[in-house]
This record gives sequence, C-alpha cells and structure tokens, in this order.
Amino acid sequence: MIFEIEEDLPSQTQGVSDDPMIELQEKFGCMTISEGRNLLLNMPGEPLIEILSNFSFVTLQVLRKTCHPIRKFIDKQNRDPKFESLRFEFADDTIKLTIYPNPNPNDNKMIHTYIKTENDTKIICENNEINTKKLVKGADFVEIFSQDFRILTEKAKFIPFIQFYFKTKNPPENLLKHFREIMKFRNFRTIKLHFEVYDACQILAILPSFDPNFLKTLTVSVSEKNLHEWKVLMLKEVVELKQWRRVENVHIEYFEVEHPTRFKHLRQCNVSFDTFTSADMEILMEAYLHSTSFSGASLYSRTYLDVSRMLRILGDHGFEENEGGSIWITRWFFKHPSGVLEVNLDPYYMSSEEESLVPVPNDPMEEMQEKFNCMTIPEDHEEHSDHGSEENGRNLLLNMPKRPLIDIFSYCDFVSVQSLRKTCPSLRKFIDDQRFNPNFECLGFKFAEDHIELTLCPNPNPTDDQIILTYKKVENGTTIIRKTNEITHEKIIRNANFVDLFFQDFRILSENSKQVPYIFFTIETDNLPEILFEKFKEVLKMRNFKTLKLAFYVSHSGHILAILPFFDPNFLITLYVQDSDIHQHRILDLTEVVKLEQWRRLKNVHIEGIDVQHPIKFKHFDKCHVSFDTFTRADMELIMEAYLHSTSFFGAHLHFPRFHVPISQLQDVLGDHGFVDYERGPNWPTRWFFKHTSGVLDVNLHPRHSSVLFIIIKLEEVPAGAIIKE
Repeated sequence: MIFEIEEDLPSQTQGVSDDPMIELQEKFGCMTISEGRNLLLNMPGEPLIEILSNFSFVTLQVLRKTCHPIRKFIDKQNRDPKFESLRFEFADDTIKLTIYPNPNPNDNKMIHTYIKTENDTKIICENNEINTKKLVKGADFVEIFSQDFRILTEKAKFIPFIQFYFKTKNPPENLLKHFREIMKFRNFRTIKLHFEVYDACQILAILPSFDPNFLKTLTVSVSEKNLHEWKVLMLKEVVELKQWRRVENVHIEYFEVEHPTRFKHLRQCNVSFDTFTSADMEILMEAYLHSTSFSGASLYSRTYLDVSRMLRILGDHGFEENEGGSIWITRWFFKHPSGVLEVNLDPYYMSSEEESLVPVPNDPMEEMQEKFNCMTIPEDHEEHSDHGSEENGRNLLLNMPKRPLIDIFSYCDFVSVQSLRKTCPSLRKFIDDQRFNPNFECLGFKFAEDHIELTLCPNPNPTDDQIILTYKKVENGTTIIRKTNEITHEKIIRNANFVDLFFQDFRILSENSKQVPYIFFTIETDNLPEILFEKFKEVLKMRNFKTLKLAFYVSHSGHILAILPFFDPNFLITLYVQDSDIHQHRILDLTEVVKLEQWRRLKNVHIEGIDVQHPIKFKHFDKCHVSFDTFTRADMELIMEAYLHSTSFFGAHLHFPRFHVPISQLQDVLGDHGFVDYERGPNWPTRWFFKHTSGVLDVNLHPRHSSVLFIIIKLEEVPAGAIIKE
C-alpha cells in the first residue's frame, strides 16, 4: 500500500530506493547521513518545519518511517500536502490515481494503479520514470485504494482541480460508497471538477460531496467519444443540487442536454442542446442582459425552432460583417451593466470526427487545383508530409487565413469535403471545426430485401450532379457502389453487414445537415431486415431534419407510419404518396396516419395510383389530389363547407369510382346555377362559381372522368354569363 501508516520502521519500507537523509544531504550539503539524522532531531522546531516544507508528500511519508521522533514531529505539524490536482480513473478491475503536486501537470506527477488479480491486489507506482510494484495478498483492490486515499487526503484541505474518468458504466459497488464516505469527512476546497462519464448518474454519485461554497467550474465530457452519435445527458436531478445552483462556469462536451433555461444563471457556459426554441432565446436574453456577473456563453443545437421569432427577439439592428462580398456572421449589440452584450449568430453547428465509409475516388487536391488554379500538386501528395513547401497545395491551404479558406470550401460538395478530410489531420480538424452544412436539396432512400440505395441531390435540379450510393448484400460482405456523373465505382467491404454500413455512413452524412427540403422513400418489399426501421428511427429522431416535402413510394400505410412521425411538423408542408407497383389497384388505409400531428399540420397532399377512404379527412388541406374508394353526398357537403370558409385553400382534385356516386346528388349539393360552356363541346365539365374570401371558388364536376375539381380563380376569369353564388 502506498500511503499506509506502518508501525514498523526502516526495514519495512518496500519499493523505496532513496533514503530521505541522502536527499537532505543533497539539498543542504552540511552533514553526513548519521550526523544529519541526529542534527535533524536536535534542530529547533521552526527551522525543521522550514526544511520539511521543501519535501513532497511521498518523501515525507518515507521520512516518517526513518524513526519514531521524526514521525511524531511530522504528524504533529498537520501539514497540507497542497496538491494542485488529482485524477481518478475507475474501471471494472482497475483504479488509477494520478497526483499532480505542481501547477505543471507533467512535473513530478505520481501515478498509483490498483489492479484486481485473481485473489490479490497489484499496486504499481510511477514517479519520475521510476516504477515500483507490490502485490498485496488476499486484499480487495477497492479496499486498498480506499485505505491509501484516506491517508493521502487526511490533511488535505485545498485541492484546486479534481478529475473523474469513468471507464465503465458499472464501477464496483463498494467503490463509490467508500469514496462518498471519505469525501464526507474531507470537504475539500475544490474550485474545478471535471467528469468523463457515461451518464448523469455518475456525476450525481460524486458531485454532492464537494463544498458548493468553493466550487466554481464544472466540465463534463463523454467517456467513449463516438462523436457522430452524441448522447443526451439527463441533468434533471443534477440541476437540483446546491452545487449546480452555486457553480459559475459549465462546459459540456460531446453530450447534448435539455432545457437551455437551466443554464441562465451561469457566468460562463459552453453547451450543446438537443433543441433550442425562441422561448429559450427570450429567457436567456433577459437573464444575460440583467446579470452583472455574466461573461459569455457559446450555445449550440442541432435543431433551432422558430428561427424567425428568434431574429425578432434580437431585433432589426443586426450588424453583418462582410468581407469580399461574403457574409460571415451577424452580430447584435445591447447595453449591459458590465459594458456591451454582443450576440453572434453563428451559421455553423455540430461537428464530427468519425471517418466516413463513403468511397471517394476523386483526388481532392486535383479538384482544388481545377477550381482555383493557384497551386501545384506534389508528386508524393498521397503521403502525409511535413508542412513547409510553398509548392505543396495542401500546405498552401493550411497556411491560408481562415475566412478565405472557408470560402474555398464552400465551392466543394459534400463528397469532396469528405475526401479533403482524409488528406491530413490538420485539414480534417479545420473542416470538423467549421461544421459545414452539406446543404442537400434532396435525399432519396430505396429499401429492398438485399440492398439500400441512397440518392444525394446537392442542387435543385435532381439530375444535376446526382450521387447514388448503393449498399448491396453479397456473400461474406457488402458491395458499395457509387455513381456520379456517369462514372461508377465499386468497393467491397468484407465481413460487414450492408445495413450497418449504410447507417454508419448516413449518420456521418447527416451530422451537420439541418434543412433537407425534399426527402423521398421507395420501399419495394415487406421483407426488410428487422433492424432497418429501428435504426432509421434513431437517426431521424436525433437529426430532426427541417424538411418541407416527403414522398413515399409504398404498398401500404405501415411504411408511412414507420417514418412520418419522426419529421418535424413545424416545417413539413407537403406529402406525396404513390403505390410502389402502379399496376396494382389497392386501398391505402390511413386510419393511424391521420391521427399524427404531422398529418394535421400538412398543407398539401397528393396520393397517386392508390385509393383512400374517408374524404372528410382531407378537408383541411390547402391543396390535394386524391382518389377515394367511396364518395357520398354527405362528403360533398362537408368538403364544400370547409373549402368555402378556408382563407388558405387553393385547390383540390378529387376522384371517385365511376357509377358509384349518383351525379345528381352532387349536383343538388352544388345548386342549380351550374354553367356549361357549350362552345367547347358537350364533354366539358359543368362549373359552379361561389364567392370566396380569396376570389372565386370554381367547382368543376366531370361525370365522364368521375372527378370534381375545386380551384380558386380571379373574378375576371369567370366566363361571361356564369352566376357567382354568394
């Protein structure tokens, strides 16, 4: 044991090679070893205290073992070891304690590792490149660590910085219990705590043991940094602690948290949220404007809701920094008790350090040369070389000022940027720090029994620079096929599941995607891998894309129901559905779909090649194109009533089965003022005109096509001689 108080003296000092008297002789150069020990014992108290103050904690523990009088004198002084920092690492079978006695973390640090063996505990001590080992028979490694930690901290009062690193989700049960018991009696004056954890429970097990009157800073990071899969840190119980309410600075890295308003009392913070709303913005602005201690906050989120309202909260006095014609950031300035509160609206959000498995054949340095014609490519540019040559295009990029470099990268599509990440660590770090949004106009997914196809459309024209990635199941692996600009490349990944590879790439692809205007899904079979939809839901729930239009090519509503709920109803406007097999004539059961908030908030619906039920479920839309399996007089009455009183209605084309609905009943609902344009011939529909808040509602009843068309027209578009009913 490292810090155990032993009754036996010099003969029992195992693992210690230096005699403290030799160290004394080296420091003061005034005595032999035998004379020095006697002189030390006969020295007055104050000079002896001054001498001992020059020794580290471990040296003092060794010195205690030289003789009883020295031991008694040292213990009587009650000397604080004055550690600058402690670091604890907890694993299933190992505890590591690192002691930093000086402000420089690499200066004389001591590392003590307690390792569980079959029935014993192995202790390894590292100090100034000298390692000593000791085996304690029949002892539990947690008990040995706790015993040493008690001795280590017995006289410690002020430890500015303490770190906790959990390498396991479930540390030994007695470890945290012993730790809390010791901390309860120590009550360290600690200014800063750092946690690397799996979840908030591990913070909750330790944080209450620290004195809130001294704790100023709390930093939290994730133990396993899978950077493309950020976890949500549930702080519900942590924020109720007195330590949280009294802390001034919080930095949370690689976790997302909920409820931004929980951070309004802090002096400084750097946090990522799962969502950030205009209400959060309003509350935080109010708090920061009136806080006399506030210094700064960097707040990130994958999902910003009510952005237009956020801008209204900030006001119309935003200042746009514009250099070279490119807008980089918008800034607002507010009078503050401590000076001026500056609010910067940053267009970039989250980052990732996960390598994409997307196969990229193009050489990014050649593409950069073609675009900017300003650099040469070294012959050995495939290898990572030292920077310095002005002829090296990569070095020229790295030495370029930040803002022009960002502008250069804005010309590259997503795949090119991923290629550039792989050229060298420096470029990769720069790209990840900027959090470039790939700005896809459209994403397409095709799910089949043995392959998944992902279509990326970076431009509004879906055929312009379209990229198609196919993940195909083959024997003992997956083939990835990439098609772009009529060029096809293939790559085989052995012993890999095609579903897992697709989702690994899709997570990286969508890491910084915020708005994807159009997404379509083609599902060709019901025999899909079971995990496919589960994994897809996880990604969609985490990303929460701002999508305006969704299209489904499916055979039944279950496929829609598996995906639609995970899109934000605040942005979704249009839904398009088509039968995946147009030669089939099926009925789409929307009973469960119409219960979704996404359905109720939609404005436009187009359903092609498949019949649906219950026409009244479509009366709230601004635009729709639908075929019904039945259509009655009651349906016509309810729909007419809804369209006549809707201020946002634009048009609807409704089809019904031929000969199933008596046309006379529909004509009775519309009235006796139908208009027939005989000049166009007898096959043209009969039209009814009604006064509408947006103009004139034109109703076209076409018996031959078994359809009725509702559309808003201008008054001047009404044919001469037609009657407009009030």
